[in-house]
Amino acid sequence: MDDINEQSEKMRQVQEALGQPVGYSADLDEDELDAELAELEAEDLLEEELAPPATAPATAAAAAPRK
Repeated sequence: MDDINEQSEKMRQVQEALGQPVGYSADLDEDELDAELAELEAEDLLEEELAPPATAPATAAAAAPRK
């Protein structure tokens, strides 16, 4: 009976160890990542708003067909 209890305890320890995050992913904080993503998106939006247009818009005279 002691062998069965010992094996059950070892199996529980292995399952617990496998369930724990390891390495880089263990240190990630979802809230911190979401805040960083929002900041980067805001920076991108600001850059797009401040950037000059890539092409000038076509005027009505330039767009009209010539006869």
